[in-house]
Amino acid sequence: MKIIGGLLLKKKRILTMVLILCLSSAIPVLATVVTSIDEIKVYVNGNKMNFPDQKPMINNDNRTLVPVRFISENLGAEVRWNNQIRTVIISYEESIIRLPIGKNHASIGVREVVLDTKADIVNERTMVPLRFISECLGTEVQWNGDKKEIYISTKMPPANPFVGQPFKPSDLPTDDGYPIYASDRVGAKIMYAELGELPINVGGYIIYNVTVDKENINITQHVDEINLIPIGLYMVENNEITRCRNYQYVQKGGTFTYAYPIKSTLDETPTNINTVSHFALFTYENMEFRMLVLPNPAYEG
Repeated sequence: MKIIGGLLLKKKRILTMVLILCLSSAIPVLATVVTSIDEIKVYVNGNKMNFPDQKPMINNDNRTLVPVRFISENLGAEVRWNNQIRTVIISYEESIIRLPIGKNHASIGVREVVLDTKADIVNERTMVPLRFISECLGTEVQWNGDKKEIYISTKMPPANPFVGQPFKPSDLPTDDGYPIYASDRVGAKIMYAELGELPINVGGYIIYNVTVDKENINITQHVDEINLIPIGLYMVENNEITRCRNYQYVQKGGTFTYAYPIKSTLDETPTNINTVSHFALFTYENMEFRMLVLPNPAYEG
């Protein structure tokens, strides 16, 4: 009888433990963060943003929250805090956005909108839904789930048209004597421009800026859904097209700064970026060759 009683007691204890585990698993987790905050990177027009204290995070609604300071410093909005009603007030141009903490609604002017997540306070920092706020400010937001990266494209100035002249390969020859594909066909056009004339729309690519650092030629451009990949690039030295460079990073759609490496293992001679006078950006529009030639800001003659 003692053995049987002991077995019954053990069974009761096991059942009690199972019941406790079942009940505890049914209790919702109240933690806000479900993804490591260090994994998420945010880019604005291709430039990586730094978050010195509170990092971007993904909450239980699977939505990205960012510190409200990011909105004011990087997206050009004015941010105020009303402590009495615990509401973030964001002013941008003629729009006023009111976002109460812990509520799934907001107001844009006099219009009330329902949100799919809530603003929150984490580590004494006000965190707001990135996509909702960004789109209210007229920016384009894209999410790369594989890389856990967010790309934000802000409003950019309207582009100037491509005003090309008929192009013959002899006008700007290649150093090996072989013309670039379709550049010798009827309809091929070339345009020389200064950096101050940007942005320019060439064949669906809007070119906004060209900068050079120690390793890369950086082209800020808007790539449309038709072209998908960044614009092609050649270097111009001594009035000849010389070295071709491919972009290092691909993002489909939106405004982004693409890096084209200065050096290549395929080069027969070392590249001196200071002797490159121009960059020749090329593409095709309705199967016709288009080339935009821009000065190299690092050129020293």
